[in-house]
Amino acid sequence: MNYNYTFKVVVLGDVAVGKTSLITRFSRRTYKVEYDPTTETEITFVKLQSKNINIFLKIYDTVGGLQDQNRLSSMASDANGFIIVYEIDRDSSFLNVDRYYEQIQPYINESTVLVLVGNKIDIKSRSISYDQASIKAARFKMEYFETSAKVGTNVDAVFSHILRELIKRRIEELNRKLEGLREKDLNETLKAAMREAGDDPFEGTAKALKSLGINAVYPAELTGSAGIKHQFSMAVLNGKNITAIDVLGLIRSLHL
Repeated sequence: MNYNYTFKVVVLGDVAVGKTSLITRFSRRTYKVEYDPTTETEITFVKLQSKNINIFLKIYDTVGGLQDQNRLSSMASDANGFIIVYEIDRDSSFLNVDRYYEQIQPYINESTVLVLVGNKIDIKSRSISYDQASIKAARFKMEYFETSAKVGTNVDAVFSHILRELIKRRIEELNRKLEGLREKDLNETLKAAMREAGDDPFEGTAKALKSLGINAVYPAELTGSAGIKHQFSMAVLNGKNITAIDVLGLIRSLHL
């Protein structure tokens, strides 16, 4: 299967705050009552489809506690998002949020999605208030959620937020890239692709889009040659005089 998006998310937090349980609840819809500590980094692969968009999500479940810097670097250097988890009735796990943030700070950029999760809201008592956590999340520019991996409360909301934000930021990044391209550069890209495609305007435009990285952002059915043909056909039916040379206009007409 071809994926429109591939993302990597790293989950950090103290021992026994429920990192593995959150991931398992989201990916397998199950919850394990017996505590089984994570002794090495585990990777969960999740394949999702929404509105004809195929997403491949890699979730890295870290060993509880602060990470070895070399190990963290290998995981975090290309991460698209981070989730820091604490337990709402364990003060130490909340205080350590600051330390986890310091560890990942070198790997954060304008496209990175950050989420703070207060887990175990199914328990009857809590020592960290919602307002306390919200203030800390705002300070670190993180979105805040309270969850229960045990009963499933807000678990999907956490990962849905991350995916929506990652797709949104990927598109914004592409748009910034396109804004910086001169029409001459676009025309040259298209001409080269047309020659490679034997002057087929649809296949040529599809190849040009691929060379610009467009197929990594927009659904494959829109950026493949069949999708391009459909876009041109609709444009003609709507009375628009669009030619294969108008790549930028075509790109901007493709919306998720």
